Amino acid sequence: MTIGVQISAARRRSGWSQTELAQQMKVTLDQITAWETDRLQPTNDQMQQLERLLAISLTHELNTHRPEQLNPHLFAGPWLKLLLFGVPTIFLIAVMIPVIMIVTGGRYSLMVVSISVVSVLFLLILILLLVFHLRDPLLRSLRRLRRENRD
Repeated sequence: MTIGVQISAARRRSGWSQTELAQQMKVTLDQITAWETDRLQPTNDQMQQLERLLAISLTHELNTHRPEQLNPHLFAGPWLKLLLFGVPTIFLIAVMIPVIMIVTGGRYSLMVVSISVVSVLFLLILILLLVFHLRDPLLRSLRRLRRENRD
């Protein structure tokens, strides 16, 4: 049984609504709902407060039923970026150069077409890498703001 199910069952046994529990815990109703549906986990202090209010024991379940969290560094590795951006780029270059040569009827030299295609794809890759590079600090800032608002 997950922590959320235990919290929900204990709250119902105690005859409390989610609103009443939220008021007792000094948290929002959304937080109680998120705990009971296992979308969020209560902090250690909140766990202790829940145990006191609902007369249950949750701490032994904390590590065994915590939802799996994605490792943020998994998507930051250089090899993965190479696979995500490098391989498709090479494929696009290999496909686009002959296509452009055929479509234009050979009016442009292979060198001009190659440089154009590579330049455009290189610019797109730089933009995507910049977006991915900025994404992590932005997500960390949003998480920190949510934690501060929650506490």
